[in-house]
Amino acid sequence: MKNREIEGLRGWAILTVLIAHFESVRHVLFGSMNFYGASGVDVFFVISGFVITRSLLRLLPDYGPGDSITARLTRSLPAFRVFFYRRFFRIVPMALLWSFPALMLVGLFQGNPFESVYSSSLSQTLAVLTLQFNYRLLYWGNVELSHYWSLMVEEHFYLLFPWLLVLIPSTRGRIRAMYFGIVLVAVVVRSLPPWKGIPQSNAASYWHYASHTNFDFLLWGALLSFGRNPADSDFPGRPPAPGSNWPPH
Repeated sequence: MKNREIEGLRGWAILTVLIAHFESVRHVLFGSMNFYGASGVDVFFVISGFVITRSLLRLLPDYGPGDSITARLTRSLPAFRVFFYRRFFRIVPMALLWSFPALMLVGLFQGNPFESVYSSSLSQTLAVLTLQFNYRLLYWGNVELSHYWSLMVEEHFYLLFPWLLVLIPSTRGRIRAMYFGIVLVAVVVRSLPPWKGIPQSNAASYWHYASHTNFDFLLWGALLSFGRNPADSDFPGRPPAPGSNWPPH
């Protein structure tokens, strides 16, 4: 069953991004006022962190207090296979649907397939498929497939976050780790200067496009998923045992 609140937030985020990309509409609605269109993408990240954490908590097994990391990892491998299989077929086919036609059209209308524009589009497509795109974008600047940067941020989070849930088996420990991660990214990571070698003209995009400077939004969503009462029918975990307290220890 779809969560109506989540769907409403998604709709608001889509509308915000669309307004941000259409200057004439933005001017009519907001005039000379500043409009922070990136807020829609930030909301998408929070939603993604929330939904992905719910999915993982449904899939992962319960861990015993004496389980070693190796034992937890071994028991979690079937859940990981299901999770990454779903992520792959939910994201990759659609990514290919939009990247390869763009590559073909560029080659068709630019003439010689060895021209620089075609080569650039091929590099972009390969960067998307190898999950490098948003970091390569820091050096390229605005290119044909620039809209793929946010997908890369989510993919990097999906690759890293499941291991945190295995490394830290208790709910309380996971919540503490997420709070720590949020503060680390928001206060420390964002205060660091851009990497050396990034062109000065693209330096302002560093905090916008890089994955590690956006992980706090996804962690907020993950944290919110732990704030729901386990008695709710759509809570990502299992109901508590009779006589247990909430929140769990």
